[in-house]
Amino acid sequence: MKHPVITALIVGALAVAGAYSKVAASGPRIDRATVEFRQPVTLQGHVLKGRYLVIHHEGMMQQGKACTYFYTLDGEIQGKLVASFHCTPVAREKVAQFIVRMSSDNPAGVTQILEVQFPGTAEGHRVPAS
Repeated sequence: MKHPVITALIVGALAVAGAYSKVAASGPRIDRATVEFRQPVTLQGHVLKGRYLVIHHEGMMQQGKACTYFYTLDGEIQGKLVASFHCTPVAREKVAQFIVRMSSDNPAGVTQILEVQFPGTAEGHRVPAS
């Protein structure tokens, strides 16, 4: 029997991540992480392969606006915006590493990003259903 969701740490064969969190001194929390997808994955209809910068902006989430952003990376330079969305917060256990939760349990059998979670946080950021 297939499991509906395959949880993937982006440190294995699929991807390698280097991540960090950043908290503004007086403003809303902004989390950032870099991730590398060695195999193609999809995010809201976009195929991702290679290195990306992932940002979650708490202030934008509180305003009901797009708060999670995926940018291409050219070396260490932020590139083009690939996708942005207003996430759904999900309570999780606190984690030490950046985590991407994915599933290939769909009619096309394509690996899709379902959620991201930043190190040092106890909240996942779920991608809205298409």
